[in-house]
Formats: sequence, C-alpha cells, structure tokens
Amino acid sequence: MDAMDKIDLHTHSKVSDGQYAPTELLQRARAEGLETLALTDHDTTGGLIEAIGAARDLGMEFIPGIEMSAFVGDHEFHLLGHFIDPRDEALSRFIDVVRGARVVRVRRMVERLRALGLGLTFEEVAAFAEGDSLGRTHLAQALLARGYVEDFQDAFRRYIGSGKPGFVEPMKVPADQAIALLHGAGGTVTLAHGLAYGVTRAEIAQLEAEGLDGLEVDHPSHDDAMRRALTAWAAEFDLIQTAGSDFHGERIIPERRLCECAMPRSALEALRARRGGRTV
Repeated sequence: MDAMDKIDLHTHSKVSDGQYAPTELLQRARAEGLETLALTDHDTTGGLIEAIGAARDLGMEFIPGIEMSAFVGDHEFHLLGHFIDPRDEALSRFIDVVRGARVVRVRRMVERLRALGLGLTFEEVAAFAEGDSLGRTHLAQALLARGYVEDFQDAFRRYIGSGKPGFVEPMKVPADQAIALLHGAGGTVTLAHGLAYGVTRAEIAQLEAEGLDGLEVDHPSHDDAMRRALTAWAAEFDLIQTAGSDFHGERIIPERRLCECAMPRSALEALRARRGGRTV
C-alpha cells in the first residue's frame, strides 16, 4: 500500500463561506503539518492569487481550485476543479454569471423567510459575505445572529435546506458544461462527497463519460461503507481517489478539521497528470 501523505484537496476561505482569509488558512495548514492544500471556494476563484502568494512564502505546495454546483438531470452534485488557471477568461465569465444568480437566489430566500415572520433583510445577510460568493451559509449566519436558530446545522434543518420553507433552487448548471469549463481552464474534475449527495453508479458512469477525473473518497460525511463503495467505483471507472476535509472553520462547521484526511502522493500525481482532461 502506498504511504499516506497529509494532502487536503477540499477547503474553503472567507472568500466564499469559510472562516479564514486565504493567507490565514495556509498558515494554519502549515502549522498543523499539512504538506499540500487546495483552496476550493464555492463558485469563485477570488482567493486564489492571495493563496498562491501565501503558499510561496510558507514553502508549501498549493493547488488552485474551485467547488462548483452542477446537475445530472435534477440531481445536484458538487464538482471540485483542481490545478485550474485562476485567470481563465471563460471560467471567469461563467463565475460572474453564477455570482449574479447567487444574489438573486439569496434575495428570494430572504423574502420567503420574511414571509414566515423572520425579520431578516438582504443587506443584513450580505454583510456576512466578506468575499464575492454569497450563499446559504451567510443566511445561516444571519439567522444565528438573530437568535432564530441554535447553530448553522439548525438553520439548514429548519429553514434553508432542500425542501425547507426558505429554500430556493440554485442555478442549474449541467454537469457536462461544468466539466468542460474546468478542463478548459487547465484543471481536473473530481466529484465531491458524492455519496453524501446520494450519487448512484449510473450517475458516476454518466459523469465519467462526460470527463470526470476523480472521486473524493475520504470526506468527513462518508462512513466506511461509503468509502468502500466509492473505492470500488473508482477502480471500475478508472477515477482517481482523493481526500478532502471540506474545512470551513471551527466557528462554521466545528466537526471538520484540517489534516483529518490523507491520500497517497501517487494519487495526487495521477490526478495532476489528467489536467485539462484525459487524452484518448
């Protein structure tokens, strides 16, 4: 068996919905002995240039990334792009479109919550977004600050999770379009926490046919049975197995910690070799 290295390919900064600035995130990762880190903020590359500079100063390997929401039919999944070019024009234009859609979605969710008698305003929610990617975590922060919920998880359970009274569907980006954009930006594409989102073998087969490169096997939401199933599918479809903590910060998701995942460096190099999509 290959030796396991301290590699974390799934983290978030305050540029989307994390607790720490990109530089702080890298500093914490280095202090905890992490060897390689990817920043994968939701639908934004806004923190990558800062993170690249911080990693250089710390002498740490950094992989520029992004986490994008995408759909197979009506089923939402999250895709991790790794090794992407932060300045890619097509990806940047797409991010601008998604950013606008996120604002519209949050406005509509605030309206629904106000109709329930919760005295939130859009400006109040937006004040929690220090970066350029407004989302449901910022709504959860506003609900918590008002005392309407006990914690972030309670906000999703009661108000803003799928099917709850404040929920509004996100912009539906087809997975094949997202995969093509990430490959076009020089990156690879990995399915994040797939079994936490109920992915099926047939959906993985479809994603692989559309260019998927990897499966996030080691994730805090996956139990041992899920990891075994994903490992089997990765072997069946020739997908690279990756690991990610999905770290947001102790204040936001306290049960997730940096350095709680690991993967062989050989797997990272195999993923790196697929940058821009597999050659036929």
